[in-house]
Amino acid sequence: MAQPSSSAHFSGDNNSGVQAGSIHGSVTINNHEGQRPETPPEPSCKIPFKRDDEFINRPAIFDKIKEKLEAPGSRVALVGMGGVGKSQIAIQYAYCLENQLSDTWIFWIYASNSARFQESLEEIAHRGKIPGRDDPKRNTLGLVRNWLLDDKRKWVVILDNADDLDFLKDTSTEEGTNNKRLDKYLPKTQNGSIFVTSRSREAALQLVDRRNIINVHPMDETQAVSLFRKKLNEGYDDKVIAELAAELGYLPLAIVQAASYISLREPRCSVQEYLEDFRGRNLTKKLKLLSDDNGDHRRDEEAVNSVSATFKISFNRIRKTRPSAADLLAIMCFFNRQGIPDYVLQPEGIECETTPRKKEDSSTPGLPARDESFENDIRTLISYCFISTGANPKVFDMHRLVQLAAQEWLDDNESFVSWQVILVTRLLRRFLDIKYENWGRCQQLYPHMKSAIGHKPQGGVPLQWWGRLLYRAALYVVKRGNMVGAVAMSTIALEVSKEAFGEDDPITLYCNDAVQFMQPDMTPVTGNNEGSSNEGAWRWWTRLYVWLQWLTWLYIWPTGRLEKAEKRQLKVIKAVKKVNGPKHPATVRYISNLVSIYRLQGQLDEAEQLQEAAVESSKKANGPEHPATLYYMSGLVLLYQLQDRLGQANQLQGAVVESSKRVNSPKHEATLYYTSGLASIYQLQGQLDQAKQLKQLLEAVVESSKRGGGVDIDIYARLLDKIELPYLEEQKAGSACEGSL
Repeated sequence: MAQPSSSAHFSGDNNSGVQAGSIHGSVTINNHEGQRPETPPEPSCKIPFKRDDEFINRPAIFDKIKEKLEAPGSRVALVGMGGVGKSQIAIQYAYCLENQLSDTWIFWIYASNSARFQESLEEIAHRGKIPGRDDPKRNTLGLVRNWLLDDKRKWVVILDNADDLDFLKDTSTEEGTNNKRLDKYLPKTQNGSIFVTSRSREAALQLVDRRNIINVHPMDETQAVSLFRKKLNEGYDDKVIAELAAELGYLPLAIVQAASYISLREPRCSVQEYLEDFRGRNLTKKLKLLSDDNGDHRRDEEAVNSVSATFKISFNRIRKTRPSAADLLAIMCFFNRQGIPDYVLQPEGIECETTPRKKEDSSTPGLPARDESFENDIRTLISYCFISTGANPKVFDMHRLVQLAAQEWLDDNESFVSWQVILVTRLLRRFLDIKYENWGRCQQLYPHMKSAIGHKPQGGVPLQWWGRLLYRAALYVVKRGNMVGAVAMSTIALEVSKEAFGEDDPITLYCNDAVQFMQPDMTPVTGNNEGSSNEGAWRWWTRLYVWLQWLTWLYIWPTGRLEKAEKRQLKVIKAVKKVNGPKHPATVRYISNLVSIYRLQGQLDEAEQLQEAAVESSKKANGPEHPATLYYMSGLVLLYQLQDRLGQANQLQGAVVESSKRVNSPKHEATLYYTSGLASIYQLQGQLDQAKQLKQLLEAVVESSKRGGGVDIDIYARLLDKIELPYLEEQKAGSACEGSL
């Protein structure tokens, strides 16, 4: 017999029921109400740092952030070196958003590594009370992503310290393995914006468009002084504070660190004392100041609080991800921090490198191949804001504190000395030829030559390389007519040469005689050349002998022993011809010296003939505006004056002055020397107004020198003696009287 069947339908919510077959016994039925859904929380802002009452506003940056973040679905990044204040700006801006956008969620996500990134997303799930967050089998990242995709929900995510490119590619989570990169869990939607801070431009470009990157640079002087004022006690002079801020490169973290150091040690430490310590030549002490960590409760608990440690994090990251870029940073930190040309960084030349750079074939005939590896290294360092370029993309600058921290980093890794040697060899390779046509490059490298003075190798062959480098630098400044710099560099080169080569070496003696010529009171070095069989050394000795002979007849002139000077100079010319040949510029130079002797003897025709030949020879060999050519032309002018051919003298000397202005500079010592000669010619011609005008020009240069203009006062004082202003005034008055008769 068929069993009866029945069915029932219940309408409404929260129904419950029971179904059973044959039951024999008692039955207990309990009805439990379903879990009531949570009340969605109101939008809120949770910033993990207190608002900084001592924050220094940077309006230009804030205006850019506001402009870019106001666009729906915007993504904006602050990019700058460690310690420049990116996170502090983000904190301040987050509080501004909290006041302005009460209907918007504001989340702070730590992006320093994968674990902290996921931890921050977990917090978002709990703050937003996202359904399913407590499910043991949950995918929290997916829940957060879907929650953020709700177009009714407005939000801003601040992604702080997104520096590491690798962490963004990680797809593993606590729940297993996902097929999305972690950054894909922050959706691109019109209802949400993302605000990134990063030390790496390349990392930031993984999250935002290039046009939405805002570069954060160190503060300007006014902002830096204001920050110091906020952090220090009263009573310090703004001028001293400004000087210290400049020494610290206006870097906010360095300023806060220095202010904390001073405040903790007052009254036994002041701004002035800290400044003096930092300016000291003791690199170790300077680096100790940069390494001092006094803590900062407004920075992330995992963040370091010293400039040195902050930079080292990035240095080590570069070493791990791109070792060749770390090597490039290592060599750059020993150069002068400004104006580092790219060609001196290329690993070509006499130093031993680990692996040679690979060069790609150029697609354009006639153009050099680009070194893609080098270009990628440069891009990496620029991305981390450790170096920068200006109008010339082939010249780099480095922040002064980056340079110091990098040197300490190398010292920690016991590679400081090795990179010092590479610096010397790089410069030695590029500073081989100091001819006139290479002066542009020499001038560009000279500041780096001076930086090399502070990086003395410990001994052996590197010390000899260093000695040769300083010797060439001394020769360059002598040729450029910078007598003040020539004395300083030659003196240093002399001391180094004594240690590196010995007192009998030709380089040592050459440096010694250069110093003696410019500073006669200095005790000379004595040496002998016995036993020298090396051909290169013989050439050095010959050149040294020639130079010494030239100095000898300079001192013979005042005694009137001109015949002896003539014979001696002819011997010098013979020696020079033997070494260089009859048409070599050096030979022409010493023949020109013979002209001076003929001139003093009154043999003007012979002197003029030789001098004209010297001018023409120099024009062919060097060019019409080469300094040597101008020198010979000026000598010819003097012969014209002695023959009373003042018109020719004026015309030629005027041309020399104009050429020297172009080749050297209007205030170069050679230009002013030629100018004084032109003034003398004007005086002889009776053109007193022109002579007076040039006289006043020279006087202005002397005054500039007295105020620290970097020129030799004695030299210009002697030039002024050639033009007696009272005499000019008397002549002018006499001419006026004659005109009235």
